[in-house]
Amino acid sequence: MNSILSVTILLCGAADAEEAAVSREKRERFESILNSYELSRRQLQSGIYRAVGDKRDGTAQNERFPAYRGPVTIYSAFDYEARMLRFDRTEPGLWDNGPDKPLTGITLQLNFARTPKYSIYASAGWIKGVSGECLIRQPDVRPSAELAPINVRILGAAPWDLVREAGPLEATVDRLRHWRLADVTERQEGIVQVSLVPPKPADPAAPPPAEEFRWEVWFNTRQDCSPTRSELLMRDAAGRWQPQSVSTASWTQMEKVWVPETFTLHEQYTGQERLQTYDLRFAWESVNRPVPAELMTVEGIEPLLEDGTMILDERSRPTRVVRRVRR
Repeated sequence: MNSILSVTILLCGAADAEEAAVSREKRERFESILNSYELSRRQLQSGIYRAVGDKRDGTAQNERFPAYRGPVTIYSAFDYEARMLRFDRTEPGLWDNGPDKPLTGITLQLNFARTPKYSIYASAGWIKGVSGECLIRQPDVRPSAELAPINVRILGAAPWDLVREAGPLEATVDRLRHWRLADVTERQEGIVQVSLVPPKPADPAAPPPAEEFRWEVWFNTRQDCSPTRSELLMRDAAGRWQPQSVSTASWTQMEKVWVPETFTLHEQYTGQERLQTYDLRFAWESVNRPVPAELMTVEGIEPLLEDGTMILDERSRPTRVVRRVRR
């Protein structure tokens, strides 16, 4: 049976009392856990993978927002040290046809690349099969959160907002370290539960949060602290903990590095009859090996673009027309 570390983050009124009761030994234990997690994630420096799976949005608010479900495909190549990224993604979505009109189910498509010198963003007009624009931009320009690249280093531990926004590993580690330690409990051999509470408000007179949340993360100590589950729960009016976001990840070892093999997400929107889910399976082509630079070029992306797509260079003023894709 795998050894698991359970990290629990609580928002509660007794935060100060819990923090005061934490011994130096427990603080050192928590710091050791966090350091091991960060170190093992940094061992993944580069790679190429494909992911396939399923996305479902169970919206049932009204007739304008129909439920939908469909396949997800991802192709990605990355090199963190060289600051290079290629990310292609298709998934189902909804197209807004205007006020009071039902949304239409579509397939969203993103082709994205980034290097230290530029970024490339092609969204095919948000609809697969429709010609759009392929934009060459400054390197710090990022795509919208709906189809942003996924940082595989933080799967299984980071809250979904950081995963969705392609947050760096440092952001996840900083969030864990920034919160106040409430407790570290050795449940049994190999299983440790760590409780954290949020930082105090900058304004001492500021009221405490009106609602209580709990964030739980499990780590597998036999896989170099690879995170296997993360839960964000909110206490309802009856005092019961209700899951808002639950993600899981499984890991496999390649080139002595742990990489994700599966990832699932179940996200329940607060106050809505809506459940969004992802279910992905990863197939790795390479780990910690050189990534071909041509993948990060317009020429590397162009074969995936629809006929008629206009390639524009927005780094110049005015915007320069590079060419139109012709098949």
